[in-house]
Amino acid sequence: MNWRGGEFTYHRIMKENKVESVCKCCGFKDRRALLIHHRDHNRKNNDMSNLVWLCWNCHFLVHNFNQKI
Repeated sequence: MNWRGGEFTYHRIMKENKVESVCKCCGFKDRRALLIHHRDHNRKNNDMSNLVWLCWNCHFLVHNFNQKI
């Protein structure tokens, strides 16, 4: 049995809702360097209002220096 609710679930949700792959903080557009961030830091909360694209750099800043989105 395959595990459901992992990383590709976030990508599917963003794709189905036609969310453009752009970092919400800096506007970076290279899809290879983008991650999906959970605003409330709860990886089980996959509500669209909780998901946002961030580049690796901004994702690091959000988690380690409380950078605002």
